Amino acid sequence: MKNMFEELGPQFKRKLLTVASNFMMSELETVNEAVDVPVNLQVGKSEEIEASQMTSHSYSTLVGIDEEEISKWKVAYDEDPHFSLVLKTMKEDEDNNIPYPQYQYSDHGLLYFEDSMGNMRMCVPQGLRNKVMLEGHDIISESAHSGYYKTYNRISATYYWPRMSREIKKFINSCDVCQKTKPRRHAPVGLLQPIPIPSQPFEVVMMDFIPELPSSNRFDNILVIVDKLTKYAIFVPTTTRIGEIDMARLFFKHVVTKFGIPRQIISDQDTHWHGDFWKEVCRLMGMKRALTMSYHPQADGQMEVMNQGLEISIHAYIGPERDDWSNLLDVLALSYNSLPHMATGFLPAYLLRGYHPITRSTLVKSPQAIERDDIEEDRNKHEVLDEKALHMTEAFEAECRKARDALLLGQVFQRKTYNKDRLTWEFQEGDKVVINQKHLGLLRSEKGRGDKFLTKYEGLFEIIQKLSSVSYHLRMPASFGMHPVLNIEHLEKYQESPEEFGERPRVKMN
Repeated sequence: MKNMFEELGPQFKRKLLTVASNFMMSELETVNEAVDVPVNLQVGKSEEIEASQMTSHSYSTLVGIDEEEISKWKVAYDEDPHFSLVLKTMKEDEDNNIPYPQYQYSDHGLLYFEDSMGNMRMCVPQGLRNKVMLEGHDIISESAHSGYYKTYNRISATYYWPRMSREIKKFINSCDVCQKTKPRRHAPVGLLQPIPIPSQPFEVVMMDFIPELPSSNRFDNILVIVDKLTKYAIFVPTTTRIGEIDMARLFFKHVVTKFGIPRQIISDQDTHWHGDFWKEVCRLMGMKRALTMSYHPQADGQMEVMNQGLEISIHAYIGPERDDWSNLLDVLALSYNSLPHMATGFLPAYLLRGYHPITRSTLVKSPQAIERDDIEEDRNKHEVLDEKALHMTEAFEAECRKARDALLLGQVFQRKTYNKDRLTWEFQEGDKVVINQKHLGLLRSEKGRGDKFLTKYEGLFEIIQKLSSVSYHLRMPASFGMHPVLNIEHLEKYQESPEEFGERPRVKMN
């Protein structure tokens, strides 16, 4: 933007200030002065009468309380248990020995309270307090939905009633607009609830997606399946448009047919794990539906590390057109499962199958095959092989125990780090909550239309089942398209407005 004063020069600026100063001085000299203006009036046909007219250059406006409003306050005073007693005592006292010296009764019929600073504050009867709090907190020219301290200071500068601090705090804490639009600034909630170490492979599996990838053989999504115990990983190319039925068929093909039905699935709040998923799995198994998903919404951080590592590996080997990543998944799965895992210290493939996969680098270390003719010629070799097999089985079981101990030890350190400085409150069945839309990625993209002004919390929802101290089943409509079991980290307690506060503004749905 151009600077007008710099372009017009300093002389123009000095002249402008001089004119403005002279104008203000002339106004100060004439304000509140009465000017005698002669006015000629013609009476009849020939007579003229000269009279003077007084003209004022200033005026004032008196602002007060309407008589009808004062009458409402008087009636409300009579209905208030405390202020009615104060007024009655003040009117009946004849010796001017007032038992309530902090109160003063004005000529227009309103009661005032003198605080320790000498300020006179209008006393608010019980029937009008909601109106005063609503105006002081909700009106845009007043507190404009400020927090407790600002709103209290605003209201208490003018009004007074007993225990007003407690009532104002209750009023603000139950404000629907504040609860859904203001960010919560408290520490993270919920302690780490480690998942019990499974007793066998693929008893508990973790599943996640790596979506929105460049198209490769008509795939744009990767389904990542990891066994909780052995850390054995399966990478399956798929699409972002896959539904529950097709998802169940993929799961049946890559997990159920090879390892059996898992007892528990750990995943995010994706819609692919709803009722139709298990219904299709049961149909493929030829069994009546008697399965329900054991859902654990506290995501395992190892899945995030897994996905990041897979993305880096793909990036290292993908072609310049970035359309061949789906051809790399099987080989990358072999590489991942043939390397020691940080959590257990063992190869995932070894913990699952009991041997180390032979790859290019390990081929020279593999023992030579034993000829069948040699075994038949020397029966003693059978005993040697049986003894070796026994030792291998015992060694494998010992190393599996070591892997479980390593996982348990890792959970101890994870719990210690995770629980530091976290809050431990819990919800109960019947509590009302709102969910954090940002945490769950529910906020729609509103670029150019003020996405920052969308409400941060959506609700309200009722907790119908407490699954653990950190996971809760919500009463949630199917239109939300998400699993109704959520972690406490995504929930905030909602305080409904008491009936005594009457009808109050509510946030409109995004």
